[in-house]
Amino acid sequence: MNSEQPKSPVQLVLRVLDEPGAVFTELAARPRALLPVILFLAVTLVSMFGMPAKIMRSETEHRFETIEQRRPGKMPPEARQRAVERAASPVSRLTAFAAVAVIGLLAIVIVAAVLRVVFGGLSPEPITFRQEFAIAAHAYVPQILGAIATLIAIVVSSDAQFRFSLGLLFDPDSGGFVYKLANQFTLFGAWNVYLLALGNQIKTRTKSVATPLTIVGGLWAAVNLLLAGLQSVMGGLIG
Repeated sequence: MNSEQPKSPVQLVLRVLDEPGAVFTELAARPRALLPVILFLAVTLVSMFGMPAKIMRSETEHRFETIEQRRPGKMPPEARQRAVERAASPVSRLTAFAAVAVIGLLAIVIVAAVLRVVFGGLSPEPITFRQEFAIAAHAYVPQILGAIATLIAIVVSSDAQFRFSLGLLFDPDSGGFVYKLANQFTLFGAWNVYLLALGNQIKTRTKSVATPLTIVGGLWAAVNLLLAGLQSVMGGLIG
């Protein structure tokens, strides 16, 4: 890559999918992250308002049915019906957008902060938070593509729980810990992990991507294990 002719932010976002090495090499010298953040917010907004109302109401009704089976009479029928009707309202969609946007941006910030500390000791020169955030934001682009692909799959299948994950190998009706754990490991998440490892390999000038991939992959597995455990606990408390 010619350092005298830096790629535009649009080129960086597009080429991280097919030429990630060149993108992360440039980001190491010129960290930029605004466009992937804007793209994430835009796709999240489209996903929330693009979800068919029928599917949203059906999913809400299904959750209430599950609770009713475990704790009969917990919610009055009138309140349940009102909640189902409000599930696809503009206010509910905006609330969901705000929640997903905040959680997603916070996740990128936390990932950048943690990896800056983890890889700081491997780098021959200091790694700034801005540099690590630029890596994390661009490495998140596959997850943004995953959100689009998942929305399309949900609309086609009418299954609000559809994910491109290992959870497809298990029975979702079991709702067990194994299913929840498998559902955390998605195709686009794995792509995200690889790009994080590659970006930090280039920044730290590590000879092979194997070490960064082991580190990032191990952290990903630990976080997924924690999330699956929390989902199981919360499911038990709610149900």
